[in-house]
Amino acid sequence: MAYPNASWTWNDLLAAAKKLTIKNKNTGMMEQFGLCDDWNMWEGFVLNNGGTYADNIKNPKKSMLHSKEAVQAIKFRQDLVYKHGVMPTAAQLSAMGGVGAAELFVSGKTAMFISGIWKTPSFRKIMSFDWDIAPFPKGPSAKKPGYAGGGSGYAMMKNTKYPEEAWKLITYLAGEEGQIELAKTGLAQPAIKKLAASKYFIDNEKPKNKKMLLEASEHIIFTPFTDRWLEAMERVIGPPMDYIWMNKNEKTIAEIMSDVSSKVDARIYAEK
Repeated sequence: MAYPNASWTWNDLLAAAKKLTIKNKNTGMMEQFGLCDDWNMWEGFVLNNGGTYADNIKNPKKSMLHSKEAVQAIKFRQDLVYKHGVMPTAAQLSAMGGVGAAELFVSGKTAMFISGIWKTPSFRKIMSFDWDIAPFPKGPSAKKPGYAGGGSGYAMMKNTKYPEEAWKLITYLAGEEGQIELAKTGLAQPAIKKLAASKYFIDNEKPKNKKMLLEASEHIIFTPFTDRWLEAMERVIGPPMDYIWMNKNEKTIAEIMSDVSSKVDARIYAEK
């Protein structure tokens, strides 16, 4: 089977996942799934199908999670589980010991796994098989790639008893020396561009295809600029998404996502 590349579409992903899905001929039990993802990886499908979070990421006023591109992506992800059977249901995960998606990949019970580069340190401990990373396949409505990008950073309390020490630590972690050490772990792509393209990150350690990350970073779509996005994900977007992933939605996905967008607009963007 050809290794995934930047030309891969959802059809390619599905075809490969079907080939890599293995059932026990005697028991009918699933021995290996073709694909698995972290529970919240729906964003990758939406963003790689021309969808986005909001009308304006830096100044969001209107959710776009009800767009035809987003609905098409969420339906495809649901179909991978319930129509095509190449991804596990919640019940199947429970039957396999209740392990998470990452554990399925590490144990060889899923052939492909969708997640983030932060899994690198733990995956480098895998000795039973070789592994690497590849670009996210593009959906039928995509004109260009799209990768989810959030934010992280270091902070110190304004009333800390150790302001000098805290500041020294922050400047170390955010500076070249600290970023070099971060790069070596593979946990994250360094924020300093020259280090991201340096030997400290693009090294001989797994994953071998880290140059792909440099290309992907040119197509990042950040989450909306609001300090209430976590609230939106956990309280407004998350619960209806869970119903979709568990195939318990009584409404169509288009109806569900229209309702989600209306609530995000009213409860998150309108109250910023």
